[in-house]
Amino acid sequence: MDWLQIVLRIVHIFSAVLWAGGAALFFFYIEPTMNKLGPDAEKFVDEVINKRKAPVYFMTVATLTVLGGVLLYWHDTGLNLDTMGQPKYLALGLGGVCAIIAWLAGGTI
Repeated sequence: MDWLQIVLRIVHIFSAVLWAGGAALFFFYIEPTMNKLGPDAEKFVDEVINKRKAPVYFMTVATLTVLGGVLLYWHDTGLNLDTMGQPKYLALGLGGVCAIIAWLAGGTI
């Protein structure tokens, strides 16, 4: 295993954990708290979204996850159709497509 692959795996895995963990924290704790606060949530939302830059955090870790994954896939398969047709790489490709869709949706919504 070469150094590029090791670095890409570390970036991909670490940023994916931060992306998924941040999303879980947001949807299981922060969003219900905002709903419970009602109109008083406006100050909290302003702090989290505008001042603490939560969207910048999510876009950064999502981009690192997707970029690391795409580069790993490219490195492992060489974009060779015979290699990409193997079950392992079909599964990785499907996961990659789902991640890219989530990344695009997060960036546009």
